[in-house]
Amino acid sequence: MLILSVTGILAQAPEKMSYQAVVRNSSDQLVTNHMIGIQISILQGSPAGTVVYTEIQTPTTNANGLVSIEIGGGAGFSSINWADEPYFLKTEIDPDGDTNYTIIGTSQLLSVPYAFRAKAAETADDAVKLTGDQTIAGNKTFTGITTVPAPVNLTDAATKAYVDALLTRIQQLENQQGIIKDCDGNIYTTIKIGDQVWMARI
Repeated sequence: MLILSVTGILAQAPEKMSYQAVVRNSSDQLVTNHMIGIQISILQGSPAGTVVYTEIQTPTTNANGLVSIEIGGGAGFSSINWADEPYFLKTEIDPDGDTNYTIIGTSQLLSVPYAFRAKAAETADDAVKLTGDQTIAGNKTFTGITTVPAPVNLTDAATKAYVDALLTRIQQLENQQGIIKDCDGNIYTTIKIGDQVWMARI
């Protein structure tokens, strides 16, 4: 018999889940200060679903029969697509430290995959970043309001309102003859020839 607890942690690399279990033998006695054999499997879809990850460890229980390990150190753990839920954690334990597993339990992973899924979204190739340069392939649909400041550099984006105001000003210049002043205080005389407006600095 075992009582288990699973929690997710976002480590640097690789990501792992912490696992704890109280181990008892077939006589319902605590297995204390003893090396045990444990096989961890992550199943996809159902308690009897496809095995997407497996690892074997031989930790030692403490004086209270508690064993604590970290899951995720083996090959293939980082490639699990947590968006394809649900996932289940299957544990098989041999109290004698071998691979003759007699204590077997399966439980659904509820909150842990979401933590890893959020982490994966942050590093996905097509995730939109708030800062820095980025190239995103394919068609994307965005909803809501995007705030774009007035452009300063040649590569800056401009809002429709900014462009409309600029077009209006250009149309005013095209229809205007006489004297105009720019934002720097320079004064120009203007004359319209056909569809073009010519300016000469005074």
